[in-house]
Amino acid sequence: MLANISIVTAVDNNSSDSNETFDKLMAMYVAREESKQQMEFNESVDMKSLDITRTHPGVFEVRGKVPVTNSDLEREALSERYQQILENTKEEIINKYLSPNGPVIAWGLSVDNYLIVSILAGSEIDNETLDSLYQILEEEAIKVGIENVPVAFEYEEMPRDDEGLPSEESDIEIATGESENETKSENSNSTPGFSALTLLMVFSILMWLR
Repeated sequence: MLANISIVTAVDNNSSDSNETFDKLMAMYVAREESKQQMEFNESVDMKSLDITRTHPGVFEVRGKVPVTNSDLEREALSERYQQILENTKEEIINKYLSPNGPVIAWGLSVDNYLIVSILAGSEIDNETLDSLYQILEEEAIKVGIENVPVAFEYEEMPRDDEGLPSEESDIEIATGESENETKSENSNSTPGFSALTLLMVFSILMWLR
């Protein structure tokens, strides 16, 4: 999974136990954070030159263009606008497209400034659905001043149910769970650490989904 800031991740909703569902979400977030902490990240690297998203094997379609930023201040401002887009689109995407009612299992922001929409591997998805998902994100992007918003669609397996929870509450961080091989391959695709705002936002969403 490319997204390093996932606003929400779908899990199997067949369980009648809401606590179990919440635990699954938390376990996936924990596993993701652990994989990210293994990577050494240099903020001075020109992320555009890495082309992480476009070359990722799971990505099957990319639309839009990444905005050019020339300073840390501009990059911070862009990140804040992306957060607004993700926050303002979550309700519509959850209601219309989140698994099991739709093909989407997660969405968020990649390290090289693409919005990422993760589609359940094996799902049939047509251009009309992709167009609709892009339009939802594009409309909110225009409101915050981003034209031709960059969005990458990727196929991703549903996170496993057998990821263990951390032994202490202090270990709980934002993450998404994947298989061992996927986790290893993605160590070079994520940045460690999140802002307190992102942490609060995701935990609020998790509590809302319970």
